[in-house]
Amino acid sequence: MVCGDALFDLHHEPPYNEERGHREEDLICLCDKHHRRAGTTPPLLTREEVLEWNANPWCQREGATKPEACRFGGDEFRMRFGSFSFVAEEARGGMTVFELAGKPVLALTFRNGRPVLTLELYNKLRRRVLHIDENQLSFRADNYDVEWKDNLITVRTGFRQPILLELALVPPSEIHIRKGFLSYRCGSHRDVDARHFS
Repeated sequence: MVCGDALFDLHHEPPYNEERGHREEDLICLCDKHHRRAGTTPPLLTREEVLEWNANPWCQREGATKPEACRFGGDEFRMRFGSFSFVAEEARGGMTVFELAGKPVLALTFRNGRPVLTLELYNKLRRRVLHIDENQLSFRADNYDVEWKDNLITVRTGFRQPILLELALVPPSEIHIRKGFLSYRCGSHRDVDARHFS
C-alpha cells in the first residue's frame, strides 16, 4: 500500500478498462483516496508512481498497517464470541474477557466515558497478526489476506486460505468475533465459531 492505511481497495494495473480480468499479479492495494487518484482521467497518480510504490510498499517496510481508529462510545460495551456474550460496564470498571497464559488477549476499560478496547491475535506460528491497542487497529503486513468490508473484518492465513478471524465492529458499543482461532504467543489458543467458544 502507498500510505499504509488499514482500509484499502484493490487497484487493477493495467487498468480494468484496458485489460479485463482479476489476476492476482495485476492487483495492487491502494487506500480509497489513492485509488480514486489513480482512476481519474487523466490520472492524478500516474501508473509509474503506483508501480514504484508497489515495488516497495509502506506496510512491508513498516511491518504493519498504520493504526485505524475504532469509534466506540457509551457506558456499556458488549463482546460476543460465537453464541457467548459478555457485557462490560463503566460503573464496574471494564473487564478482561479472556486471557491466555496469564496475559489479557481481549480486555476492555473505560476512559473519559468511553470504552477502550485491547485485542491481540496471534497465528499458529506465534506471530501477531491483528492488534487493537486502545481502539487503534492495525494488521501485520506479511503473508496475510485481510478484507475489511463495511463493519466486517476477515483475516485469512493467506490468499484463499482458511479464515483465521472474522470480526464485526458494531459501533458504538459492540464487537462480535464470529469465527476464529485466537492464539497467544505462548502457543495457548481458543477456537470460536457460531456454536461454541472452546
